[in-house]
Amino acid sequence: MNTNVTEPHAGGAAQSHASAEERIRTTRRFNIEDIELLANAHRRFDCAPGTPWDNFRDSFLVLPCWFRFDLDPMSAHYAQQQHRLWNIVAGQQRAYHPLTDEQTSMPEVDAIRFPAYFQRRGPEAIQRASDHILATGMLLKHAGVRPGEWALEYGAGFAQTALHFARLGVNVDTVDISEEFCRHVKTQADFYQVSLTPFCGSFGWNPRGARKYDLIWFYESFHHCLDFKNAVLALKRDLAPCGRVLLAGEPISRRENPNLPERGIHGRADGVRGIELGTGLYLSPPWPTHTPCKALAADRGGRDLASSRERGALDPGKLLPQP
Repeated sequence: MNTNVTEPHAGGAAQSHASAEERIRTTRRFNIEDIELLANAHRRFDCAPGTPWDNFRDSFLVLPCWFRFDLDPMSAHYAQQQHRLWNIVAGQQRAYHPLTDEQTSMPEVDAIRFPAYFQRRGPEAIQRASDHILATGMLLKHAGVRPGEWALEYGAGFAQTALHFARLGVNVDTVDISEEFCRHVKTQADFYQVSLTPFCGSFGWNPRGARKYDLIWFYESFHHCLDFKNAVLALKRDLAPCGRVLLAGEPISRRENPNLPERGIHGRADGVRGIELGTGLYLSPPWPTHTPCKALAADRGGRDLASSRERGALDPGKLLPQP
């Protein structure tokens, strides 16, 4: 099997790409100039094992020399730096905007029989589905909600976990910026005749105004939230007195990772190729001790996110196996 992204007859270009692949495979680091190489590999092979994507798996972007780590991650200067980095990675000269850059174009989808991971037919289809199904189970287990209570999911996509909650008698609202995803969620809600209501909107928006939710959760979506500080404050406002917030499937590390800024572009290979392919923004969340997270009463005992993680109640690693 050819292990290079570029076919052998490409001559000098193939040799150059092969050299870059070997460098990345050995160092687990790639440069801005390598992003197109990663994107081409992903277009052809997705992230399947036993393919050239193995050369890039778990590698990290080497941040440009102008990137400053000494800036306050809550400052306007740091935000400008992140926008500049996004422009380079995405190959865009304009500003990032979620209404444009967070849209997902999908072919005709059977939202009842084949939503989300049920569409996959590649060699990793069942393994990937198992990760999502396990994550849904852990979210159900740690949610702490009861039938008749209210829950809200942000960035729901096909809302498979939300559908499980609704079928168990929870009143569930979902918020997604994609009208297409909202249509698919409504199709499922109508089919199952459950209390599942999709709303088209942004992170932090309360679709029912004054409604207080017993559970608010994000599944593989919080890292798409650019204005995370205001979103977190909105969660505190919209959470019921004994409510709970769950962040699942997030690139949150138990210790500082020198390859990632405290809050910024998610530099791992899968995140960078996602930006390059036009699938939005991939951010690393702030470390749990930062002010926005400390301000959020995250579990029923009123503890903040950091102390909840120390107890294991909200450990994202327990909600979704990390690759």
